[in-house]
Amino acid sequence: MRSRKGYTLIELVLVLLLLTFVAVAVFLLTDVGSAAYARIYANRDQAADLRIGLSYLDVRLKKIDGVGQVEIRPALFGGGQALVLTQEIECNVYETQLYVEAGMLRELFSRKGLEVNADMAAEIARADKMAVSFAGEQLLVLTLTTGSDTPVSASQWIHLRAVQEATP
Repeated sequence: MRSRKGYTLIELVLVLLLLTFVAVAVFLLTDVGSAAYARIYANRDQAADLRIGLSYLDVRLKKIDGVGQVEIRPALFGGGQALVLTQEIECNVYETQLYVEAGMLRELFSRKGLEVNADMAAEIARADKMAVSFAGEQLLVLTLTTGSDTPVSASQWIHLRAVQEATP
């Protein structure tokens, strides 16, 4: 019998194939893991934007809450609904319209009756849709939704001290 010194070509090829298989498996696992992480982070980011928007709406509503000062109307821009807050400042009546347009929750503050355009609005937070409704006389339900592939929604129920019925 002869003693073997060295490797044969087939052994070398098998070892290289095994190393290639392990490298591809590690790459695929890393790719799948990073995609899952990115998806989770994106959903978390969307949820944070919705919480910011709902918190802002909550503060604005609690600041303005009074008889005849909170209404739901069709939005002037972007379609959908607008939450309209009315207040009187130095004998002038002002309206704050909160609505969603082009993927952003926007706030438009103007004197009542003045002509306004979409460029006058300030961007508050990312949101694709806003639904506003009254659940009873003094309970306002706000729902913000964002994302098209995997939509994320957040809702908040706000108890108002005084309200005005929604206008069609």
